[in-house]
Amino acid sequence: AKVLIEAKLCMRNNKEREEAYLQARSYARLLNSSVIVLCDKDYLIVYEKKDSFDRDRYKKYHWGESLKIPIYSTN
Repeated sequence: AKVLIEAKLCMRNNKEREEAYLQARSYARLLNSSVIVLCDKDYLIVYEKKDSFDRDRYKKYHWGESLKIPIYSTN
């Protein structure tokens, strides 16, 4: 899978976001994904793999905004 999506109802704090990120990163490694998308009812958080995934390097989008999310090619 090129893009891994981890959906939660709500990630209320850093601890919950960290747990979701670690779970998604584990799946992404197994599936050789190059993008992780964490989402909940409020936000989309997108991590792109460079040499590896970096917990501190992401783009955050709010569902209420005009979402201008890049399209990821499956090639």
